[in-house]
Amino acid sequence: MKKRIILLVTLIVGMSSCLKHKAEPIITENVDENCPDSIFFSVKIVDEIITKSCSGCHTNGGTAGGYALDTHSDISAAAEEVLATIKHEYKPMPQGSSKLNDSLIVNFECWISQGKQNN
Repeated sequence: MKKRIILLVTLIVGMSSCLKHKAEPIITENVDENCPDSIFFSVKIVDEIITKSCSGCHTNGGTAGGYALDTHSDISAAAEEVLATIKHEYKPMPQGSSKLNDSLIVNFECWISQGKQNN
């Protein structure tokens, strides 16, 4: 009798575990299909964005708003904030200027999604 009860409990527990929801698959962040294979930091980020739009206030010793954007590590550390400002979501930058061209913003987003490489 005791064996039957143990068997019955084991079957009930085993069958009830089959009824539980299975774990949802992990969805990885999709890299934007508009991104080129590789965004070159030195050209697309520094030359086309930082040098043209951020110099004077955030480079060459400038730390406006607490942000210096002189090195790869400076820019990488502030990447999300920089993105929000160039998209005019938070303290629109460049200050007193219109929003950057959408292609420059997409390049910055792609650079972030590609791991903020120093290339």
